[in-house]
Amino acid sequence: MTLLATTPQLREGDKAADPMAVVFEGLGIDPKRVEAETLERMSDPEFVKAQPNPFRDYAYPQLDRIGLITERTASKYRDAGLAA
Repeated sequence: MTLLATTPQLREGDKAADPMAVVFEGLGIDPKRVEAETLERMSDPEFVKAQPNPFRDYAYPQLDRIGLITERTASKYRDAGLAA
């Protein structure tokens, strides 16, 4: 209920605010800082590789097992970090 009390009300013609920015501001967190930290983390290839990835972790091995992944396709997926 506190979050609703801190959410700014939009009037007709107002530009809609980013919902996550509103949530962060309601929690007392600077949304620009969160965005900057997120972009910084996402630019780190090791951080990205450590994140769960349904394609890399489940679909790719299944497709490879049944023979649908060619060597050319496999190299593209490896280069993109979507395959081991």
